[in-house]
Amino acid sequence: MTEYIQVVIPPLDQAFTYSLPEGNPGKVGIGFKVKVPLGKRFANGFVISKADTPPLDATYSVREIEDCTANREAFLPEQLEFFRWVADYYGSDIASVIDVAVPAPAPRKYDRRIHLKGVLPNDCRSPL
Repeated sequence: MTEYIQVVIPPLDQAFTYSLPEGNPGKVGIGFKVKVPLGKRFANGFVISKADTPPLDATYSVREIEDCTANREAFLPEQLEFFRWVADYYGSDIASVIDVAVPAPAPRKYDRRIHLKGVLPNDCRSPL
């Protein structure tokens, strides 16, 4: 059975409907960051709801998500209610609130690699 998700893509002010891949049930939920097709390019967005049926007013073909960019939520489903309240109170859209509330991943400045040079003592030469 195909599952459908609503995705908000900052800075756009509306939610888009996408379907989940057939072999991927339960791996993507509310709060996950996903990579989705948007026109001729791809965009990152946040899942804000799940459903088993497509929208009734869908006059378009629902596209499948490209990838789930993380193995856990960017925010908890319980936080979504607060984000909606903030968006309503300040007259903003939910995508902008989520974009500000969820921190971007910290960039890695460097990778540490250790290279051994020279001869190792005999007790360090055992195979793994």
